[in-house]
Amino acid sequence: MKTVQQLVTMALRGQDHMGWYASAKLDIEKASDILGVNSVAFTEIMAVTSPRVSVTRNVKYAIMLSQEPFVKPSGMLGGVFDSYMKWLDTGLITGQKTRPFANALMGIHTSIPLDVWMCKALGIPQWSLRRKSVFTRATHQVAQAADYLGWWNMEAQAAIWSTAVREGGRRVMIVSAESLALQHINSARSLFQRTLTLEYTS
Repeated sequence: MKTVQQLVTMALRGQDHMGWYASAKLDIEKASDILGVNSVAFTEIMAVTSPRVSVTRNVKYAIMLSQEPFVKPSGMLGGVFDSYMKWLDTGLITGQKTRPFANALMGIHTSIPLDVWMCKALGIPQWSLRRKSVFTRATHQVAQAADYLGWWNMEAQAAIWSTAVREGGRRVMIVSAESLALQHINSARSLFQRTLTLEYTS
């Protein structure tokens, strides 16, 4: 596993994204207003549907489910939809990554989400997080890096994550939930208007 100092170096390289969660929280609140849904519920839908998808796809899934809660979005993995339905039924998020992700999106600064990119950053296989000792140590390493830098845990995690993504040859996408929500609402209005027109002229 990477040392604390190695993680500090990665965090500094990705510090332009350390404020990602704070920005996302504000963006989600604006999107929720547009969609007419509770921002906490929208955040938790985003978290529970986040495994194995891009941020853009994740936001789109959350938007669709916030409007049609019992309709499985096209392309969503069955296991992810099952987790969402469990959340819908119980209000609980118990995933090792999804609960901390929801907390970080809600501004709980002690949160440290660990996903596939964080595993790459830490130099460990993702399956190893199923071992409590590995998960605890990984979380501790990121927290120590944050403490060294004088940052919140979620800021260090976001910065390290962005470095891992870029080192993996991917771009760190800046996604606007507010814009996607507006697109969704405008598309729905346009479809409704076309339907009315067809019914009126037929």
